[in-house]
This record gives sequence, C-alpha cells and structure tokens, in this order.
Amino acid sequence: MLKILIVACLLALIRSIPPLKDPPNEFLQQMKKDGIALERFYVDDSNNGNGTHYQYSQLSMNTYIKNMNQIINKVKILIERKVDKNIVLHQVQKQHWIIIALLQLEEEYSLSLQNKNVLIYGSTEPWLESICIVLGASNITTIDYNNLTYHHEKIKTFSKYDFDMFYNDSGSYINSYDFVIGLRAFDHSGLGRYGDVIDYNADIDSINKAKMMLKDNGIFIFTVPIGSDLIIWNLQRRYGSIRLPKLLGDDFHVLQRLGWKDDLLDANNDYRKTYEPVFISQKRSSSKDEL
Repeated sequence: MLKILIVACLLALIRSIPPLKDPPNEFLQQMKKDGIALERFYVDDSNNGNGTHYQYSQLSMNTYIKNMNQIINKVKILIERKVDKNIVLHQVQKQHWIIIALLQLEEEYSLSLQNKNVLIYGSTEPWLESICIVLGASNITTIDYNNLTYHHEKIKTFSKYDFDMFYNDSGSYINSYDFVIGLRAFDHSGLGRYGDVIDYNADIDSINKAKMMLKDNGIFIFTVPIGSDLIIWNLQRRYGSIRLPKLLGDDFHVLQRLGWKDDLLDANNDYRKTYEPVFISQKRSSSKDEL
C-alpha cells in the first residue's frame, strides 16, 4: 500500500511540473547546427500534465454542423460560378481554406469524403469534424494531446494516453484511413507546451506517424506556419527552406499547395502574422498508382 502511495505521489509531482521555460542545451545545439533561429513566447497548456478536457454536447455538435453546412454552401456557389481560386481564398476565412481544398479534390480528382474514414489531428473544437460530416464522411477519428468528448455517432476521440495503443503496429488503425487532416497540429510537437516530452524532431516524427495511418493512395492534408525557419519556444515552429523539406519528406506526392507563395517561404515576417498554405498530398502506393 505504501509503495502505491509513493508512486501516486511521484506521478502527481511529475504532472505538476510546468513545461520548461528554456530549451535544453542539446535542443539548442541541434538548432544551431541546422541554422534555425530562436524566439520566445512561453505558454503552459499542460494543465499540470493532465491536459484539458474539451466537451461538446449533441446540441453543440448540431450547431457546428449547421454552421459549417452554410459556409460550405457559400464556397460551393463561388466554385460553381468559376470564381478565380485566389479570389475565393480572399473571400473565405483562412481556417476554412480546408473547405476549398476538399471541394477541389472532389472536382479535380474525383476524390470526395463521401463514405470515407477520416483521421483528424489537433482538434479542440469540432468545426473540422463538422465539415467532414457535412461532406459525407462515414467515420471520423480525432486524436489530440488533450481529452476530447464530441457527442456524435460518427466521431471517436483519443487523447495522449491512447497514443501507444493507437500507433501499435499490430493494431487496427495503421493504414486504415482514406483521409488524414492536421491543421496546425504538428508544429508544436516536442516543445513541451502540452506536457509532451521535449524532442527536437518530434514534429517530423509526428507527421510521419500521421502518414502511416493512411491507406495506399490516401490523401494527407495539413498546414504549418511558413516563413524563415524559426522556433518560438515553446509555442510553435515556423518552417522555411531548412525544415520544410524534412517535414514533407519524399514518400508523398504533393498534389496542390493551396494559397502558396514562393516569396514567403523564407520571409522573416512577424511570426504572429501567420501564413499557412494548405498542403494536399497523396500517399505513394507500392504500385506507384497515383492520381
């Protein structure tokens, strides 16, 4: 009994330790080696190591779905009118560029969410899940560092306590999704902001794990902040010509970069004014059958 109490106390002590306010020396050395600059904006989203529990009732879910349906219909009208894509981008909030991406996939590649399995990363409110429901997804899995409860029959959620089970090679989730979507979900991995382990390459590892979840020829859609390479400790990373190629890798075929601007890849702008194009890529199959 005493041993159990001691272990419980130690776990409570570990959970109560806030994220590091400064990068460890080894982390700084890796940044220096890669030529990546450092700025600081400290946040503690760990909730003493327990994470935060985001809960949405059936009524809230219905409201989100209704609102997203209205936005999707507005975007559809613009697309049907053959409005120039760049004009459409300016008429839609950046967080809703994903709608344009999904509708373009359907129009240009005959790839829709209808009756598809979708995996979503980095959700703390179910607007993206609602978009997928409106567009006909059959099942949606959402995984995040925090605890999530989204009351809808099509949505299943996992927290950081489920990571080992979820990514188990012998489990049922590997290579099982038609679409994987992660909007601003990978740039903060390994910075300790959510009580996660400090790891210089956790962003690349996280995005590689996300790719593993896709079926052959599956679609991976993600966003990260783009600009001159920068780590804002412990808030996020920004990706330029140094780190972005490592993040993209060579195992996926990039179909589109929605909202992409070449001159902003290494722009040294204020990181608070984020530039986040939508990367739309396809998993290469063993037979190399791509769209």
